Amino acid sequence: MEAFAETSFLFSLYCEQEHSAEAVDCAKSLTPGVSLSPLVRFEFENGLRFQAGRFRRDRSQGIASKQATEARLAFNDDFTAGFWRPREFEFPEILRRAEALSTRFTGDNLMRAMDILHVATAIHWGARTILTFDARQAKLAKAAGLKCPLKVR
Repeated sequence: MEAFAETSFLFSLYCEQEHSAEAVDCAKSLTPGVSLSPLVRFEFENGLRFQAGRFRRDRSQGIASKQATEARLAFNDDFTAGFWRPREFEFPEILRRAEALSTRFTGDNLMRAMDILHVATAIHWGARTILTFDARQAKLAKAAGLKCPLKVR
């Protein structure tokens, strides 16, 4: 499966969430060396810090710092082991594709910029499938011709 893993997939894979079992099963079917966008990596790392900050302010929200650290360490172990492979981010070309997707879909579907950038990157890299649990992003990806095999929220 030529797949593009995005941030909601990483969160479900490395943090205990509603879709974690499905993410783990899906990851088992992937061939090591899955291309990973630096933008997805940044969004995942930032998301871990964000969720830990939310938890510090209100223990009913976010995730504990220990859980965020454990997720970061597990992700970095997989990255170092070669499960995830860094790939160059050809920003001008991806931004051109993102602008075209935004023009076609944002007005009617209220698309978020990061979702558009992830879908544009997947298309640019020739992925056939996007691994996401985000319903809005999956809708955009399907409209752009990508497969979305995961259950979305």
